[in-house]
Formats: sequence, C-alpha cells, structure tokens
Amino acid sequence: MPIRTTNQGAEFELAPAGVHVARCCRIIDCGTHQDAKFGKRKRLAWIFWELPNTQRSSKDSAGDPFVVGNRYTLSHNEKATLRAHLESWYGRQFDDKALDDAGGFELDRLIGRPALLNIVHSSDGKYANVRAVMPLPTGTVCPPAFNETVLFGFDPYDRSVFEGLSQGMQEFIKGSEEWQLEVNGHP
Repeated sequence: MPIRTTNQGAEFELAPAGVHVARCCRIIDCGTHQDAKFGKRKRLAWIFWELPNTQRSSKDSAGDPFVVGNRYTLSHNEKATLRAHLESWYGRQFDDKALDDAGGFELDRLIGRPALLNIVHSSDGKYANVRAVMPLPTGTVCPPAFNETVLFGFDPYDRSVFEGLSQGMQEFIKGSEEWQLEVNGHP
C-alpha cells in the first residue's frame, strides 16, 4: 500500500482570546535559519507560557493549562518584536548600550517569570497569537507552575532536552546552522 499525504490537520484546541495570567515555562533556541523571503540569516527562538487559570477541555488533556508560544528573532534592536515584548513585560525601556555591553538579553532569566498575556486569534481562527506581554498588575498572583520548565540551547547542547521537544520543533531545529555544526561538524 503506498504512503500518501493528507490535507487534514489534527484538531487543535486554541487558547481563548483575551487577557490571561501566564508564566514563562519554555525557551527554545532554534538556531540560525536562512529567511527565504528576505535572504537574511536569522537566529530564532520560541518563548512559551502556560496559562494556569485557563484549562483545556479536550479529552486527552482536560484540566491541563493551555500553553501558548511566540517565535522571535533573537534581536534587541529597538524595532524587534522581542524587544518590544520584553520592554512591555518589564515595564521599562531598555538601554541599547547596556544591552550591547552585556552581550544581549539573557532569555533564560525569563523562565518562571509571571506575565499578563493578551491573546488574539488569527482571522482564519487557526492560531492563538501572543499580541502583548505585560507585567502582572499589583496584587495579582500567578498560580504555581504546572508544567516542567524547559530550556534548550546549543551552548551547551543537551541531547536529552532536544529529544524531549515535539517532533515538529526538532525538525525545525535540525534546519539550523548550529544543529548542522553540532551533528555534522560544519554548517
């Protein structure tokens, strides 16, 4: 019997739109990829948050909090979405010179950090997008973490953490220069 493709995707329960208390639970360095649209190399990462007050209802994960994420270019340029989200999250503007002198913002500092997320659904209803990341209002408490935290990067590379990532995330990371260097010894 031949192996055939299908146009049917798996049913995916979207996190509800609106403002949610959240906690950063995963940061995944995806390495450097070639952007075909603009012909540039970009270092990419995903940041994920769990929504501890908003539980899923699908039968295989009923009661578990939703997890939402956003892919970012690892840039602290003043026009970068990551910088805008970090400044909003910390409630202050960052100083270019201080960031440059420090070698950039250390994303691992975000693990476990609470936030308030504004989630907006895409016009086709397929995606729950993180539109804004803000600090928690005074007096608001974020419940304890539900999910185990995950921090993946290449320095140092941890194969066991990589193997715990989703298949799709692993495949995306395998397309990076850093993965090629780690596995093949050259990009």
